[in-house]
Amino acid sequence: MTKTLNQNLAAQPTTIFTLMSELARQHDAINLGQGFPDTEGPQDMVRVAADALLDNRNQYAPLTGLPELRQAVLMPACGFRALPSAPIRKWS
Repeated sequence: MTKTLNQNLAAQPTTIFTLMSELARQHDAINLGQGFPDTEGPQDMVRVAADALLDNRNQYAPLTGLPELRQAVLMPACGFRALPSAPIRKWS
């Protein structure tokens, strides 16, 4: 028994996920648009990802950003604008 194509879905335009997958194939790139590549990837990248999971960095970043990233972005701006370079506090 063959299931027929849903006509409502068939009338929809191509999704961004399909387009990004096709572009990745055309350019021999890794497609992370759907959250998973089609190969295991380079071992150094796999190791960094595994280490991040083991370090409990496997969730979305906090809305206010990661303190260490905010600090890294702030420091050059403080020097450029002669602002005090107080450490970033963690908001709850």
